[in-house]
Amino acid sequence: MGEKMEAALKREILEETGLEIYDIQLISVKESIFSTTLSENKHFIFIDYQCKTNSTNVVLNEEAEEYVWVDLVDIDKYDLGGFIRPLLLKLRDREESSAHKVEIFYGY
Repeated sequence: MGEKMEAALKREILEETGLEIYDIQLISVKESIFSTTLSENKHFIFIDYQCKTNSTNVVLNEEAEEYVWVDLVDIDKYDLGGFIRPLLLKLRDREESSAHKVEIFYGY
C-alpha cells in the first residue's frame, strides 16, 4: 500500500533475483476474470514491463526454482504456460517491427 508500481517492480525483482533494474517501460496490461487458462478462479490484472539490468548474476529466492537467459528469437523452443508465451511472442514481434506501444487486453 502506498508504493508506486515501478518502485514495487524494482523491489520485487531485487528480492526475487538479486538484480537491479532500470529503463523500465510499460509494455502491456491484461485483465483476466475467472479465466480457464489460469489455475485459480480469480480476477487478475497483469501489468507487464520491459526493463534492463547491468548484471547476469541471478540469485533466486525461495519463490523460484530455476531460470535461464533466453534470446526472444529462441522462445519457441521452451514450454511456457499461461500468459507468458503470448507476452514474449508479442514482445519479440514488437522488437522485430520496431512498433513500441502499450497494449491493453481484456478477457484473457
